[in-house]
Amino acid sequence: MDIIDQLYNTLDKYRIHKDQALHGYHVLKEQLTEDQASALDQVMNENLNLLTDELEQNFRNGFCLGVKMMCEVFGKDV
Repeated sequence: MDIIDQLYNTLDKYRIHKDQALHGYHVLKEQLTEDQASALDQVMNENLNLLTDELEQNFRNGFCLGVKMMCEVFGKDV
């Protein structure tokens, strides 16, 4: 399996997990009162804000690691 296949297999798993989480969210929300559903939405929105920050940091970390790997491959000290 090459790197492209590994990447897309990971994306397929992500889509499956995302769909499962969204389904679970809707099932739970249907069982809640209006106030509880509103509180759940507020928590979910805060979680999405946190996710954005985490994705940005993960990109930065991955990019820096990639640069370090390229420097090592080409024999440059960082």
